[in-house]
Amino acid sequence: MITRANLIRGRTKMTGLTIAQLAQRAGIVRQTLYAHLKDPGKITLAELRAIDMQVHFSDEELVQLVRRRT
Repeated sequence: MITRANLIRGRTKMTGLTIAQLAQRAGIVRQTLYAHLKDPGKITLAELRAIDMQVHFSDEELVQLVRRRT
């Protein structure tokens, strides 16, 4: 099963960014992003939007990210 964290990590890697770089570009505190990857249920919609602006999720991936519980 693909989790939110795996979707975010995978797309980040595909774009050639590290998680730290993604956090910086998305305006999210690095420690917060790492914490949210460990507990993805805490990621806010605003954070998902900021991440999407950097890694450009597909429409299907965005639906999965919003609907997933983990």
